[in-house]
Amino acid sequence: MSYYPTEFPSTLVTRVFGSPTMDAFVTWNGTRDENASATPSTTAEEGSALGTVVLEITAMLLIMLATVLGNAAVCWMVISNPKLRTVSNQLVFNLALCDLLTAVVNGPITVVVLVSEKRWNMGDAMCAINGFTTTMFGLASVLTLAVISLNRFAMIVHPQKAGRWFSVWKLRAMIFGEYYTFSFT
Repeated sequence: MSYYPTEFPSTLVTRVFGSPTMDAFVTWNGTRDENASATPSTTAEEGSALGTVVLEITAMLLIMLATVLGNAAVCWMVISNPKLRTVSNQLVFNLALCDLLTAVVNGPITVVVLVSEKRWNMGDAMCAINGFTTTMFGLASVLTLAVISLNRFAMIVHPQKAGRWFSVWKLRAMIFGEYYTFSFT
């Protein structure tokens, strides 16, 4: 009994996922075809795919540019003006720094993958580094947002205790703990 519908032609191929170096393809009837190719056969499909890739790369570069400019401006303002170094603004600074590092570290890798037609050509070590930094910066951003919401809650509901709960040194320990925790996971 076949798991594949009979209306699919057996010449359609799909990439076998697993090892990034695996070049075998499997046809719809489940047999391996080492000589199969997953590239489009018509020029209309190639032109459409090229337009999509150019659009994706352009969008990614615009997003990276806006992210770098906006978050760098926030970081620069908090660093350059001592009056802005409050507990709340340090949390905003940490969030901007996480987003800035995501754009600077992971953005170019994403562009390279888009240019290479969504194929990973950078090896297993770079894959692990990219996965680690993406996860670390993403989770640090989420945890920072959680601490910002706790800080806002404390400032509204318990204004007398909020200063003790969120002192500058406790906040810096929380922020350091976000990054330190991820380096051992």
